[in-house]
Amino acid sequence: MSKVNSKVIKAKNTKDANGGALADLIKRNRELQKEISELKKDKLELHKFKDGFHLLMERTPDLLFINDAKGNIIDANHIACKTLGYKREELLQLSIRDIEERIAEHQEKLKESMHSAPVTFDGMQKRKDGTLFPVEIRLWPFESGGQKLMLALARDVSERRRRDEETKKHEDQQNFLKKMQSIGTLAGGIAHNFNNILMGIQGNVSLMTFDKKPEDRDYARLNKIQDLIDNGARLTNQLIGYAREGAYYLKDGNLNQIVSETLDFYFKHVMDISVRTELAEDLLSVRVDKTQIGHVLMDLYSNAVDAMPDGGNIIIKTKNIAHTDIKGKGYQPAPGRYVMLSVKDSGTGMSADVISRIFEPFFTTKGLAKGSGLGLASVYGIIKGHQGYIEVESEPGRGTVFSIYLPAIERQQEQKEEVTGRFYRGEETILLVDDDTMVLDTGEEILARLGYRVISASGGGEAIKLFMEHHARIDAVLLDMIMPDTGGGEVFDRIKEINPEIKVLLTSGYSRDGEADEILKRGCDGFIQKPFHIKELSKRLREILEKK
Repeated sequence: MSKVNSKVIKAKNTKDANGGALADLIKRNRELQKEISELKKDKLELHKFKDGFHLLMERTPDLLFINDAKGNIIDANHIACKTLGYKREELLQLSIRDIEERIAEHQEKLKESMHSAPVTFDGMQKRKDGTLFPVEIRLWPFESGGQKLMLALARDVSERRRRDEETKKHEDQQNFLKKMQSIGTLAGGIAHNFNNILMGIQGNVSLMTFDKKPEDRDYARLNKIQDLIDNGARLTNQLIGYAREGAYYLKDGNLNQIVSETLDFYFKHVMDISVRTELAEDLLSVRVDKTQIGHVLMDLYSNAVDAMPDGGNIIIKTKNIAHTDIKGKGYQPAPGRYVMLSVKDSGTGMSADVISRIFEPFFTTKGLAKGSGLGLASVYGIIKGHQGYIEVESEPGRGTVFSIYLPAIERQQEQKEEVTGRFYRGEETILLVDDDTMVLDTGEEILARLGYRVISASGGGEAIKLFMEHHARIDAVLLDMIMPDTGGGEVFDRIKEINPEIKVLLTSGYSRDGEADEILKRGCDGFIQKPFHIKELSKRLREILEKK
């Protein structure tokens, strides 16, 4: 090959080499341009992500934190700062241990959250000022820049807890009321039937003692039987007082006076007990049956003394309060002003289980040999019958406080006391109505011994029939309220239709409760509760027969 041809080939090879390098440069340039475009796009997307995440952090109503693997706070939203009371730079100097009160309880969940799916648990966040509030915490693990991080969301559940507590309180109130009403119905039924039995015994004893004199051989024994009947009647009245609103003789009074009178009587011979009173001087009046409230206080004193077998202290307080000051769990107090009376002892106290049953009839921690279990049940019934409320606070070893709340009044009223006197006789005709054969038999004989003519009816239906036949010569009706076929209320309405002027004395083994009050409002002339003494019956009959 000639030198010329050699130069031409060499030049051509050089040209081809330069052209290839240029093409490579152009291709690489295009690739770089594409990479730069993609980086710009990624950067833009990253900015969008950061903006979105920042927006999420700042707009969420919950507390948001980002923590590292050691629990240090490396970021937080403004809600977290505001709620906890820190500036952002202060918060970023802390760890989750500084703001979460229950962190020690959740170590296993925290470890689990770093290696698995999100976890949720309840916590208690601590503000800068030291106050606490409940939260629901949810943790999400993630990685950034090769570092393990944790996104923590803490939701303030204070309001939800408050609503839950209100709901539970309402449910507890309803359950408490249903329980007490059920027990009250049972107690009232037992008392009614037992009072009918006592009425039969009372009637026979009254007949046996009608003409007896103190020097007669059986006089003392009959009086002992009478005492037993009276004791039985007191027990059933306690049951009725628990079950229903009793027949209270209400008048305006001052609780300070009742406290003073009962203290002087009860603690005259009680040793090793120190009693202190803190009685409000400006105490408002209350409308009460003084005797019944006296029984309430005596039962509370007895309960306190029994709780202090080795002696102790009792503090009795009275003061004026509003309904908003009553915090009972078993009821919602009616709006208005109240008088509070509390009896506090330094005794053995009671467990929560005992407190939950303290007002149930026949429940006692002393054993039935030492108590009937009706004292506090009667207290509950009497206070309920006065439209009041009662609370008990106690812990084992820390004593007990009973607090009573009675509606306050502004004015004073006087009422005359009833006094039972001698036998009152008559000659009128009485329609005696009762479904209990024993009560009917003794009632006939008692009325006859008092001088009355008697027509007997063993039920409501028979009473209406007899009254239709003999109403012209019947002067009064002694009417039992509770009968299985036709009740006393219906009998009263029917006989009043026949003779609107007829005199009616209502009787029942129950006390004067809502049903009896309704009959009395419709024009019934009076009420007498079984078992009643013959003298009391004779007096009440003369009162209604002579009423104009």
